[in-house]
Amino acid sequence: MAREWRIQRLGRAALVALIAGALAGLLGPGPLSWSDATTADGTLEVEYSRFARQGADIALRLRTSAAAAAGDEQVSVVLGRDLLDVLEVRQVSPEPEAQRSTSEGVTMDFAVAEGAALEVTVAVTVEAMGWHRGSIGLAGQPPLRLGQFFYP
Repeated sequence: MAREWRIQRLGRAALVALIAGALAGLLGPGPLSWSDATTADGTLEVEYSRFARQGADIALRLRTSAAAAAGDEQVSVVLGRDLLDVLEVRQVSPEPEAQRSTSEGVTMDFAVAEGAALEVTVAVTVEAMGWHRGSIGLAGQPPLRLGQFFYP
């Protein structure tokens, strides 16, 4: 009888932990599911979903500071090949003026007023499962590394 009670208590504890994790965002939208990364100099900030389901539509939100376009009227964002291997880009808003494929990934050029900040939303579909690390950054600068887990 005591063994059955212990098993029952363990089962209840596991169920409570699963429900708490789901509400917190481990299995879908919630406070733990979103994260952000910022470059050391603060020129780029990326907000992204840390957990998602394979086949789900998610968004990457990029914000550049005014310093990213200092002395130029263009900001170039590089989506790393490692990121593009697991995410299919559906839409970029605003649309880039130019886009080119490089050995590092895809570089998108956005027009900005000199010294202005830029906000870009990249809508993507998750195509992989498991733990993945992808890179995103500004051209000529070290990229940010994003860690994401995709459920089946």
